[in-house]
Amino acid sequence: MEKLIFQFIIILLFWVGNKKAKKSWLSPSSWLLGLYLLGSFLGIIDLTIETYYAPYRLDFWFPLILFLFTLLLFLLPFRTFNEMRISQLAFPNKRFLNLMSIVIIILSFYAIIFYMSSVIRIFTMGDLSALRNMRYSTGEEFVEGGIMNTIASVSASLYPFALLLFFVYACLGNSKWRCILLLLSSFSEAIHILTFVGRDGIVFWIFSFVFLFLLFKPYLPSERISKLKKWFLVGSVVLMIPFFAITSSRFDDSDTGVGGSVVSYMGQQFVNGPIYFSLDNPPVKPWASFPLVREIFHLPEPRDSDRNVLVGEWNPGGFSTFLSSFHGNFGYLGMYFIAILSLFFFQVTVGRCKKTMRLHNIIIYILYFQVFGQGVFYFRQYTRGGNLFILLCILMYVFFRLIPQKGRVVLAKN
Repeated sequence: MEKLIFQFIIILLFWVGNKKAKKSWLSPSSWLLGLYLLGSFLGIIDLTIETYYAPYRLDFWFPLILFLFTLLLFLLPFRTFNEMRISQLAFPNKRFLNLMSIVIIILSFYAIIFYMSSVIRIFTMGDLSALRNMRYSTGEEFVEGGIMNTIASVSASLYPFALLLFFVYACLGNSKWRCILLLLSSFSEAIHILTFVGRDGIVFWIFSFVFLFLLFKPYLPSERISKLKKWFLVGSVVLMIPFFAITSSRFDDSDTGVGGSVVSYMGQQFVNGPIYFSLDNPPVKPWASFPLVREIFHLPEPRDSDRNVLVGEWNPGGFSTFLSSFHGNFGYLGMYFIAILSLFFFQVTVGRCKKTMRLHNIIIYILYFQVFGQGVFYFRQYTRGGNLFILLCILMYVFFRLIPQKGRVVLAKN
């Protein structure tokens, strides 16, 4: 127990230090670090309601500290960059923004329409828990594969940019219907994940909405802030309906019940993650989470494994944060190389912003939040569509960095 309390205190100090440096609790980075703080707190509770043995051993201190050190190293870009000193956000001209929003809306609605029939079929078939177990035990998909599915998957992953444009137009005003369509577009990924009988897409939408709201809050007219809070509340309540339907179906008969499952959902990774670091021979499957890279460089397919088979006391079917994925792909040396490389890349692309963040800076800022915000559970971008999302963000960064700035839209703090 004291080891997980120590873990919570270290993350708490990291979070408080971020607040002191930026003189605000309400910064996007505070929200991100707060997710890890909440998870580490719930990890303490999860330890008391689930059966674990490794955390009570004396030799568990080393893997726990190694886990903490690695985690904070990856989160360091958000701690070192002071987004609160930014006084204006700059975007391409209004005509280009209009075109970009139309493309996002069309692609997102294509994804919603493509996946909605499968979602309706799943929720009318009966036992959601049995359907989910069937998918993971037999590999049966509820959506037909192929190029149309890949396009829909990548389109759905663009939901943070639908939210980004939603907030841009909310700041500008006079675009009510465009705002509504962009907000509806942002539900695309939540609907996509429901085809896996999964809840993550719903949680990710909430994470991203709050993150971008905190980024844009200083630029929003005060009368629109309360309206956006209402929209967020309505959207969250609607999305929570399938969330609790899936949760109740899967865990209502479990020993810990629905309440315990919700605690475990957010806290298990702060027990399971350090347990992974305690393994003598953790499973390594090179490039397993990067199918796009394997296809491009003709790398061999990783060996198959049963995600439900325990490795020591580590449960590969549970959450372990993004760290287990990075180590499982590249080992310790590769994982720390990626941590240092990601810090350097962030400093070059975002960290140099002093008073103005342009669209290409914001795109990388969002990319890092998506990887590490969703990474509080696991490395979400492990699919071909997720890999394409990372690549697309980098390409968009290059494109928007090079396009002319004439007639650009600038949002200034109120």
